[in-house]
Amino acid sequence: MRLSLRGIQVGADLVRALAVASIPLAWWAGMLTITQMIVVALVTGFATVLFDVGNQTFLPEIVPTDQLQSRNSLTSGTHAATQLGGPSLGGVAVQLLGAVPTLLVDVVSYLFSAAVLRTLPERRAEPPAEQRPPMRDLIREGWHYVVRHPIVGPCMWDATATNFVTGAMLALFPYYLVRELHASPGLVGLLLATDGLGTLAGALAGPLGAKTTLLLFGALTALSPVIYLMSPVRTLRDLTDLAAPTAERHQPAL
Repeated sequence: MRLSLRGIQVGADLVRALAVASIPLAWWAGMLTITQMIVVALVTGFATVLFDVGNQTFLPEIVPTDQLQSRNSLTSGTHAATQLGGPSLGGVAVQLLGAVPTLLVDVVSYLFSAAVLRTLPERRAEPPAEQRPPMRDLIREGWHYVVRHPIVGPCMWDATATNFVTGAMLALFPYYLVRELHASPGLVGLLLATDGLGTLAGALAGPLGAKTTLLLFGALTALSPVIYLMSPVRTLRDLTDLAAPTAERHQPAL
């Protein structure tokens, strides 16, 4: 039996709300552990995957074909705006309210999202179950199509490698900024928000065509090591020195 896409998204929001809410509750009870943090990260990550896949599939079901491209562009622009504004607002909230109250704000946002999704119409009626092949056959057919496609296949493997590396980097980035450079939460949020500039640039570059956009951003990605080598930053010590005030950096040693 195929589940409702809207139901999957609402369920994913509720699961994420419960998972995130468990952190401040455990903290207040003095029972918060690193194991729970890892479990919460896994649960929210799995729920986010289901939500995002359902979101991409749900839109064509409720939007007419002639409006699909414009609605996809609007969705991409909204996603870029949340990537730019979300981390910045989160950093400010942590600085003003503290980490635990900010997590509760995150819980409220998931509940609000679930409530809004409940107002959307259901997807169109599907053919009877006997006319559809088993889900296992559909998954196998989709997997074979993706890995054998001359364009989709390489894009999938590239996205897999990129997301793995960037995921590890984003996990360490806030830790390094706070523990090593002693950056304020507001600054951490601002720096994390710059990740959304790429999404916004990609949405704006849409009129250039998919091929041109991919080649352009692929070239910029390939140039990033060159930019790093040309920068004054070589080690963690260099970053610490750059983060320190100028007068402190040039103060003579006693």
